[in-house]
Amino acid sequence: ISIQLNKPLTARLMPIPGRNVGDNVEFDFEYFAPSKIIDFRRLKGGNKEGLFYKNEKFLKFL
Repeated sequence: ISIQLNKPLTARLMPIPGRNVGDNVEFDFEYFAPSKIIDFRRLKGGNKEGLFYKNEKFLKFL
């Protein structure tokens, strides 16, 4: 969505002790949405199986 709207994207990456990849997480704070633990190795851009892999050659950023 951020690329389509040409807006900055923010993420909160937090270590969650005692949880494993794929576990659901809920927070007792109204500004944090329920989420799922992801494997940080999937964040590498060159990995075609990665979370953020894009098959685009040019991205327009501000």
